[in-house]
Amino acid sequence: MKKLAAKNQLIRLYHTLATKLNMSDEARMGVLAAFGVESSKEMTIDQLQEVCRLLKQQLNNDSDKWRKRVMASIYGYLQLTGRKANTEYVKAIAMRSAGDGYASFNQIPVSKLKVLYYAFLDKQKTLKRTGELMNDDMDFMQFQN
Repeated sequence: MKKLAAKNQLIRLYHTLATKLNMSDEARMGVLAAFGVESSKEMTIDQLQEVCRLLKQQLNNDSDKWRKRVMASIYGYLQLTGRKANTEYVKAIAMRSAGDGYASFNQIPVSKLKVLYYAFLDKQKTLKRTGELMNDDMDFMQFQN
């Protein structure tokens, strides 16, 4: 009975991880085919543990990639505004921007990291555009004088 409950829990974990990684049906079938099964219910507990371990590792790699992107986008924004920053300051900005009171930068989920990354990229683009507009206005004013 305990083995069945453990297996069901691993099956749920497998499907949760696959969903978080945005795996297509073809990719899921490929994982199952690698173990010679057609359904996750046909896998043994050891096979499920191995698949879950690999998927967790892949998810962590994805998280690290997005954390680095967020930090780079915040650094870029701060550089455009002429402010100096260190890693802790950038992480604090990210945590505040993410909301929900995360205790550490590493607790921010990938979905929020993606939103932060694109938000700070957008801020950079806006700042660059407005700077160009201001330069154009200054040039125009010089020609009128």
